[in-house]
Amino acid sequence: MGTSITCGLGASSEAARFTTKVNQLFERQTGAKVNARNFCVGGAISLLQIAVLKTSVLPWKPDLVIAELGTLDELYKSVSIPSIEAVTRLSFNAHVPLIALFPYTTYVDVSSSALHKLTERYGDEMVDMAAYGAKRGARLSQITSDGCHPNDQGQQLIADAFEERLKSARESDVALPNRMYGPDLSGIHFQPVVLGAGAERVSPRLFDGQGFAQKFSSDQTIIQPFTGSFLGLLFQFNGVPGKISYRIDSGSWSDVQIAPDWFLNYVLRTDLRASTHTVQLRIVPKTGTAAVLEGLLVN
Repeated sequence: MGTSITCGLGASSEAARFTTKVNQLFERQTGAKVNARNFCVGGAISLLQIAVLKTSVLPWKPDLVIAELGTLDELYKSVSIPSIEAVTRLSFNAHVPLIALFPYTTYVDVSSSALHKLTERYGDEMVDMAAYGAKRGARLSQITSDGCHPNDQGQQLIADAFEERLKSARESDVALPNRMYGPDLSGIHFQPVVLGAGAERVSPRLFDGQGFAQKFSSDQTIIQPFTGSFLGLLFQFNGVPGKISYRIDSGSWSDVQIAPDWFLNYVLRTDLRASTHTVQLRIVPKTGTAAVLEGLLVN
């Protein structure tokens, strides 16, 4: 699970992707047939990975999870490390071992140090591509054309890092540790849009392949109920908004800083009372392109 890096963007073929190579590595090392599924979501910050893990990954009952974490978290630094810890705790509680992958990119590193600590604390493994790339003398210009997505050489480098890391992998038998970072975001879940009369529907949702998302062809305000202390939004790729404003309950209106076109996740509030609320969302699409809201992220 991960971002578009884990989806394989940048590789010339499926065979060249690191995910394919790592699956083959496990088969060689174990002699077993590996049945793998890729739950990547382009543009996903670690916060969204919590919902992906709970909604799609753990219900599949995997024997192992490889999770690309922290890649795009510079845009919401305050929830990065608590989100990553939520992923590690949820995997731990489900008795599923985890290998964390931290890619080598031009994005600001806000989490690798904590990720090392968390994988050690929860008895997991970590493949740190920034450290491994430096060790191998690999320059970003050699392994990626855009500073993010690995080319075939970069895909092979990730596979090499996994092979080296697995040679020193350790058995783990630790009790559930106390949480290191707050707030506790393990309750994050995806909440579908409540569609009002006349809403433009888009089916299926890309997040979970079910139900409907809502399309905004023009400036529109909708009201959504939710229960929790945390609120975020998830948009579809090629359906990002031009402007977002919101107000919660009877509070004042606030504008949301719009991120680059590939960015699909927005965090609105992290400090609400843990009770039932309503949010009014005013969504303005970009000129010539409709916005598509997948749903809410609620804790």
